[in-house]
Amino acid sequence: MKHVLCTLAFAVLLTGCAATNPPLPVYTDPFSNLVNQSSAGVPVDKPMTPELPIGLILSDNVETYVQYAKAGQEGMKSYGALTNTVAVADIDPTFVANRVLVMLKNRYPDMVLVPDFNQAIAEGLRSVVLLDFRVGGPGTSGTTTTVDVGLFFFDAGMIPRTHITGHGSAVVPYPAWDPQVQVATDQAMAELQPKFDAFIQ
Repeated sequence: MKHVLCTLAFAVLLTGCAATNPPLPVYTDPFSNLVNQSSAGVPVDKPMTPELPIGLILSDNVETYVQYAKAGQEGMKSYGALTNTVAVADIDPTFVANRVLVMLKNRYPDMVLVPDFNQAIAEGLRSVVLLDFRVGGPGTSGTTTTVDVGLFFFDAGMIPRTHITGHGSAVVPYPAWDPQVQVATDQAMAELQPKFDAFIQ
């Protein structure tokens, strides 16, 4: 089963200079290895009332991000006493995922995490929400950190019926002590929450 807790890995920023980053993640279509179609055709912001019980699936992009995050955090912490503690706090391993999961759990407290649609069917779930998110950057001062969160809702036939999104961005300041991940995440959730409230009944 894919990890629920997600982390963000970026440069170690010491005295305003960036250390070597791990290779940037290569993101794919959110439906890759899950659904035999492109996610591009899913209606956006279409009202839907998911049936219960409901399951949660994480896209491959979440797993890609987790691996990138782990590599970056290991590099950051290797500096010991010189570690940029502000950046370490900003890239809290649970922050992005937890913001989305809290929103979903408030509506669906009995939501079940499953690895794929076959398991969702086997467990008798009547709806599934697929979580996809992508974190871009940050880099040196003046670059932009982005967070894009997407939720795809599938009906009892495991057919995607609607898609809602949230986007956030923030510019890395000078000196580049703060990657601005949490600021960008807050913005993304500020877009996503009203759509969730309005379109997912």
